[in-house]
Amino acid sequence: MMLVPFINFIQPLVFQGLEVPPDQQGTLTANLGLLSDVIALGVMVIIGAVSDRTGRRVIVMVGFLLLIVGLGLYPRAEGIAQLYLFRGIVGLGMGVISTAMLTVIQDYPQDRSRGKYTGMNSVFSGLGVMVMAVGIMRLPEMFVEGGATQNAAVINTFLVCVGIGIFAALLARFGLSGALPDPDHRTESVFGGVSDAIAEARKNPRLLLSFIAAFAARGDLAVAGTYFALWFMYIGTAQGIDSTEVATISGQYFGLLNLAIMVWAPIYGVIIDRVNRVTAVTLGLATASAGYFLMGSIDNPFNPAIIIPACILLGMGETSAVVSCGSLVGQEAPPRIRGSVIGFYALCGSFGILSLSFISGLIFDAFSPNAPFIFMGAVNLVIVVIALYVRVRYGNPTNAAATS
Repeated sequence: MMLVPFINFIQPLVFQGLEVPPDQQGTLTANLGLLSDVIALGVMVIIGAVSDRTGRRVIVMVGFLLLIVGLGLYPRAEGIAQLYLFRGIVGLGMGVISTAMLTVIQDYPQDRSRGKYTGMNSVFSGLGVMVMAVGIMRLPEMFVEGGATQNAAVINTFLVCVGIGIFAALLARFGLSGALPDPDHRTESVFGGVSDAIAEARKNPRLLLSFIAAFAARGDLAVAGTYFALWFMYIGTAQGIDSTEVATISGQYFGLLNLAIMVWAPIYGVIIDRVNRVTAVTLGLATASAGYFLMGSIDNPFNPAIIIPACILLGMGETSAVVSCGSLVGQEAPPRIRGSVIGFYALCGSFGILSLSFISGLIFDAFSPNAPFIFMGAVNLVIVVIALYVRVRYGNPTNAAATS
C-alpha cells in the first residue's frame, strides 16, 4: 500500500515534466486509470482461480515483479504514448497483487475474529499509505533542495519505490506459505473454479452484496487517492503556491486521512465481529457517504479548520466500508473456491475503481475539482439502500458470525 497510491500522487509532477496543460490533466488522469484498471479487470478472476490451484505465494511475487518494472519505467516516459504503455504494466502488477493479497487476508483468520484480523490488516495498509504520503512524497522536494532538477527528483523518487517493491517481493517469498489452500478439494480446472464462484454468488444474496459493496468501497479509495492530490494542485497553483509545496501539503493531509484509517480500522473490526456483517457494511458505506459529501463542500482545502475534520470522517468511512466488505466476503466464500470468489470480489472492486475514477475525471474537468467527492457521496448512499434491503430480507449469516 506504499506503492499502490504512489503513482497517483506523483502523477501531477510527471505531467509537469511532460508539459501536459492543466486543463487536460483530469481527463488524462482518468484515461490512465482506465487503462490500468481494464488490464486489472482482465486478470483478476483468472488470477483468483489460479491461486486456488497453485497457492498464493508465487502469484504475489509475480505481481510485485511486474509492478517493479512498471514503476522503473514510468518516470522515463518520453511522451503520452509511453506513459500509457508503462501505466499498463503497473496496472497488470497491481491486478495480480491485489487479487492474491485479498485472498491471503481471508485465508488465515478464523471466522469469529475475521473482522479484527481484517481491521488490523487495514492498519498496516494505512500505515503504508501514510508513510508514502508524508515520507515518500517529500522526496521530490528534498531532491530539488539537494540540487536535482524536478525531473531528476521525480525519477529518483520512483527508484526508491522500486527498491521498496523488491523488498516486498522478498517478504512474499520468505514470509507467505506456499501450500495449497485446500489440497484435498482442489478445483478440477481454473474455469471450473470460476464457474463454481458464479454459481455461489447466484444463490447467496449476502455474497452478492459484498460484490456490490466492493464496487463502492474500492472506488472510494481510488477516487480519494487519485483526485485528492489533483484537487490540491488545481486550487494551490491557482493561488500561486509552488507545485512541490502543494504536493507536500496534500501528502500531509492525505497522511492524516490514512491516520484516521489506521486508528479506526481495529475499532471497527471489533464492531464487525459483534454485529451482523451486513449491518456493518451498511454503516460503513453510510459513513463513507457522509465523509465524501463533507469533503465536496470545501472550497479551500488549505484551511486546516475545515480539511482536518473532513479527512478524519472520510478516513473512518473508507476503512469501515473496506473492512466490513472484506469480512463479509470472507465469511460467505467457501474455502475450496475462496480464491475464485475473491477474484470476483476484486473484479467488482476494480470495476468500481475503473468506472468511478473515469467518471470522476470527466466531472473534475467539466464542473469543478469538488465534483468527484460529491459524486462518490451519492454512489455510497445508493448502495446503502441496497444493503438495507439485503439486511432485512437475507441478513442472517451463513457461518458463525454474530447475529446482530
